[in-house]
Amino acid sequence: METNYKLIPVDKQYKGAPLVDTTLNINLEETSKHLIEGDITVPLNLAERFNDERQNFSLYRIYGKLQPFIENAYSGRADQTISNLIYNMYLTSSYLSANTNTTSVNFLGYPDFSEFDFIRNDVDESVNDETNWNLYVTVPTTCNELQEMIFTAEEGGPSMSFSAYEGIPYSIKNKKVGGKNLLEFTCPVPHGLEKGNYVVLDIKEPFYSFTNGITTYPVYSLGNGKRKSEKNVFNLYIPQVDIGSNPIDNGTLGVFKRQLNKNDNKSISNYYVLVHEIITNVEDYQITQCGFAEGVFKRTEKFQSKEESPNAEDRIAIKQAYPTYVYTFTKDINVKKYLDNLKRPITTLYVTVLLRNNLGYFDYPPQYGWNWNFPYSFSDTNANSQIVKGNPSDLQPVTGLIYTYPGGVPGPLKSGIPLVPGDKLRGAFTEYNTYELKERTISDIKHNFNFNGQVFNGAQGYTYKPHYPVPIRVYSDYIENGDPSKIANIPNYATYFEIEKTWKWRDIYEIGFVEGNNGVDYPFLNAAHYPRKDINFFTSRTVRSTAFNTTDSISFSGANNTLENFAIDGCE
Repeated sequence: METNYKLIPVDKQYKGAPLVDTTLNINLEETSKHLIEGDITVPLNLAERFNDERQNFSLYRIYGKLQPFIENAYSGRADQTISNLIYNMYLTSSYLSANTNTTSVNFLGYPDFSEFDFIRNDVDESVNDETNWNLYVTVPTTCNELQEMIFTAEEGGPSMSFSAYEGIPYSIKNKKVGGKNLLEFTCPVPHGLEKGNYVVLDIKEPFYSFTNGITTYPVYSLGNGKRKSEKNVFNLYIPQVDIGSNPIDNGTLGVFKRQLNKNDNKSISNYYVLVHEIITNVEDYQITQCGFAEGVFKRTEKFQSKEESPNAEDRIAIKQAYPTYVYTFTKDINVKKYLDNLKRPITTLYVTVLLRNNLGYFDYPPQYGWNWNFPYSFSDTNANSQIVKGNPSDLQPVTGLIYTYPGGVPGPLKSGIPLVPGDKLRGAFTEYNTYELKERTISDIKHNFNFNGQVFNGAQGYTYKPHYPVPIRVYSDYIENGDPSKIANIPNYATYFEIEKTWKWRDIYEIGFVEGNNGVDYPFLNAAHYPRKDINFFTSRTVRSTAFNTTDSISFSGANNTLENFAIDGCE
């Protein structure tokens, strides 16, 4: 506060006043002072500051190595009048020796590896949009419990239709162990059972009705004596079957649910198919080839002179190659914007690979299925349902496309059309048990694609896995519990157990905290996290127990592809 003083000399104060010294008491106490740059010292713990920002910042950029292992195994024919594929074929017969009519010519051989590669070696993809594959980041945001499925246990055997929520499929075999008639249940995927668990049975094909109405039984044993069979085989002792009054035939098909506590239905597992939401565009990543990386398998290529080449040019044809790429998503992904399929904080992102098929050499869209849809000896007809662009109808099985193209015209996903944020794809067949507060992947989803018969006459097709998980946080190995009136900071994703009158949850470990084999640790800089995901991308034949015998017949009818069934494979 500013104070003004006016001083009057003493001799002027009154007539005759003596001239004396005047004293003025001024309070010079100061309650503030100027800040001088460089004169302030503040203690700062850089480690604590770094960790605080690391735990609270929510921006992510995924990167990693991508190595395709593509089995270019199907030979066939391409017609010069239909397709330009012939110019890139790995020919098994020369142009001159195989053809006499130059107006309409069929060429024998394999599609060039560039038709499968992530970066084509025959065009400049910065100028020409001929991409075979696209990469996206996806998050599982919902569950589809009503996803329709079909299971066939053996080639030529009966099939069973069921919905995902009904549980895991199996086939039954009768056997006798220790004088008891046991039922052996073989699952096409890991059953997840342990001794002490219970199973809730539903026998569907042929339909079976339990005479006493009991459908829940304890697990008697696991496995059938064969190596690693414990993961896929469990055995039950059902007294009514042992008595023989109501037998169950060999080859019977059904589904089961896992139960932990026989007296509490809340301990029965839930089953569903994840639904992944696309959260990036095709422009949000970069991919480059590693200059000095070399695959472990041999590159297959040969020189084709202009005399045997359909376009009369010397060229190097490639049948097989094993390049290595580095990919980086350039878009910052804010995970706080999303909750997972169980309405919890996002702990896993996914790198999703989807066939784009810009040139139309394959049937499109890809089909989808799970492990039992693409077995080694036969294909399941349920894999005919197409993948979806757009939003699948609410919890309803989707067999086509729900998407409207420009102009308001609905239709299926077309070759070369990229997905956009908000589009959804099916994911893994999954189990969640409330008692364990744990989610388990039963079977990854697979995509299947076949050659377009109007472009290339090749038999069967290929399968690949589209979704690759990128853990960004993990849940604890232990389960916490507590009363909200006594314990603070109970997370909003906790589950209330009525019988015990308590809340239970698994903590989410901090980034950088690793306990045993559980935990995540990845770089954090420039206000963003950089988790790395290396992907070995396998594209393999749909039918593994058959081989194709290629001949040099000129016929375009496909007679060059004959099936040879192997009774014993190379390993046996």
